[in-house]
Amino acid sequence: MYLASKFSISELVTRHRLSLAQIERLGWGKIEKEQLIEEKVRALAELKNIQTALDQLEQSEIFFILFKGIALSQRIYGDPTFRTSRDLDILVLKREDVEILRKHLLSLGWEDSEENPWIENTKRRGWYMDYIHHHMMWNPCLSLLMEIHWNLDHQFLDLRENELQQLISGNTQSMQVLNREIQVLKPELEFMYLLVHGARDGYYRLKWLVDILHYPFGKVDYSILKQLLEKYNLKALLVQANELLKTYFQQEIPFPIESKAAFSTIKYAQKRIEGELWTESRSFSQIVESERYFFLLSPGISSFFKSMARNGIRHQDFSDVELNARWKYYFYRYISYGKRKVSKTD
Repeated sequence: MYLASKFSISELVTRHRLSLAQIERLGWGKIEKEQLIEEKVRALAELKNIQTALDQLEQSEIFFILFKGIALSQRIYGDPTFRTSRDLDILVLKREDVEILRKHLLSLGWEDSEENPWIENTKRRGWYMDYIHHHMMWNPCLSLLMEIHWNLDHQFLDLRENELQQLISGNTQSMQVLNREIQVLKPELEFMYLLVHGARDGYYRLKWLVDILHYPFGKVDYSILKQLLEKYNLKALLVQANELLKTYFQQEIPFPIESKAAFSTIKYAQKRIEGELWTESRSFSQIVESERYFFLLSPGISSFFKSMARNGIRHQDFSDVELNARWKYYFYRYISYGKRKVSKTD
């Protein structure tokens, strides 16, 4: 009950993105019946807009996988509205299909998100897509944000297109969601993704840890999960999540935990969970702390150099300025930083 006493119900909803239904299930506060009804009515109204968006996606005839959001809520709770979902996440396996799908959605009233601009130049767009893993689009009529992913993650699962296709092959299944058959991740890959997604941001939203707490472990084949974790060097993420569940919920993941988590990775996550949200402009000490954290969770020279290469470039610069070689963006980052500092002081 420590977290229930630390955070108000309002903070659990806004800061940690838990639904009132989840808070009630956790026993973290008294929720009035009227509040639960209001939440359910809002969620059902949002589902109508999601239905429309899914219709539009299917019209494109582009293969996509639905993940997170309503698919995860359906898997965990048997109810697509139980868990709060603020956007619609899909995974598209071919980058060229992302462009085709974007054009299709633009024709139906969707817009590129201001914070995630589309780059028309093919070469620079390719560089950009190497550094992030999704493109966001907004539909003002539906009041719905869609994230079109071409990779599952840019930190722990930074895969090339053919590597992603290899991972996805054999790890998807059909699920009945909103009275339609939708392709989703199989439980083993979905659960590994939850570990990745939570660890990437230090579980700063409790919602991600609760997803793991409530996950239907009986649907997970541990032998397959173990193979995936070993192949992608992610065993430490399972250990970390287990330690956090023990710390905050006095429960454990019902799978063999074969090692211990580095103490600092637990303390880092606790700081993120219990502390203030970090701003996009992190301090130098926060950057160093983060890099150490990522290295301990995914050790190895390859992971280290990938992380360094990623942090050497500010991905927004690919859309802000046109340079003719990728390496030039490593140097431009410092010019970009100076410009932003000057603009803040004006």
